[in-house]
Amino acid sequence: MSKIKRLVTRQALGIEESTYNFGNVNVISGGNARGKTSILEIIEKALYNTDRRDKFVRTGAEKAYIEIETDDGMKVERTVNEDGTSGVKVTRDGIPVRAPQTFLDQLFGVTKERKDVFAFNPVDFMTKSPKEQSKILLSMMPISVSQSDMKEWFEGKVPPVNPNMHGLLVLKELEKYWYDARHEANGAVRATAAEVEALKKQLPDNYDVAEWENYSLMEMSDEIRKGEQVNNYRKQAQELIDGLESKKQAINNKYDLQVKEQEDLRDFKVERAKKSVEEQKQVIRDEIEVVKVSIENHKAEIEKLKALIRDEEAAIQDCETKIQLNQKDLDNFDNSILTTKIESFTNEMNIAIKAIEENRQKEIEVAEKKGVRC
Repeated sequence: MSKIKRLVTRQALGIEESTYNFGNVNVISGGNARGKTSILEIIEKALYNTDRRDKFVRTGAEKAYIEIETDDGMKVERTVNEDGTSGVKVTRDGIPVRAPQTFLDQLFGVTKERKDVFAFNPVDFMTKSPKEQSKILLSMMPISVSQSDMKEWFEGKVPPVNPNMHGLLVLKELEKYWYDARHEANGAVRATAAEVEALKKQLPDNYDVAEWENYSLMEMSDEIRKGEQVNNYRKQAQELIDGLESKKQAINNKYDLQVKEQEDLRDFKVERAKKSVEEQKQVIRDEIEVVKVSIENHKAEIEKLKALIRDEEAAIQDCETKIQLNQKDLDNFDNSILTTKIESFTNEMNIAIKAIEENRQKEIEVAEKKGVRC
């Protein structure tokens, strides 16, 4: 049986773009409305071209694309347009397949007479009635029983059972038929035994064999043959029942194995969840340790800053003390500087005034010379 090994989907349902590589066991998990059912519907759309939803193309896109590869070399590519129309391409080992949709329908048993082929979606299966679920499970086990099979099993005698039903249903009807036949045969045997006992009691005490040796035993022989035939039927029925029990046991073993696989899968998920929780707890513990170290570092920095503040406060106190002690000297120092600057400014003024007076005297002398010449 071929298996899907790779799925590529773009702009389909709520999935923008994603690629899935599958193995022997695949678990699709997630919260509500996270796309688990969408993956199953996308696979179903690619293979069956079903129309579960009115809108398959993701909102805002013009078309959706699906690509499926199987482990036996088959590749299915389907494009779905916004209006719901679609096209499909199928290749086997790289060679295109003619009439690809017809090929897929034949591959999965879709015919004109049978269009309700069940695509195994667990969500669909759980919503079916028990009768419909039984029908689906039987359709997945192609078992048939023909009239020639029954003729061979029962040495030419064909029980009145419809062979067009599913093989397991045919066997169930055969079981009922032979059960009724055995019940009837047991009744006949008991009746015959009672009749024999009754005949024995009717025999006289002085019964003479010679008197009855010419008696016709035809009727008794016919009864014996009928009894033997009934016994043969009982034996055949028991063999059929035993064979049916073996088949039923094989079926039970098959589904018991599936149940065991689900239980193992649950245990695997539980262990993985425990491991994930423990890893998250360890991450939190590590973060707590980091925060603790950071707190200690900050505490050390705070102590350093406090010591620095104390040193600065002491320095300030020392400066204030010195200022108080030398305030008088500072005042005298300031007055001395001011006196020196005033004297300097006065000298500069006197020099400037002297220069001005010299210039004035020169200009007066020049003017007086010019007046004398006139």
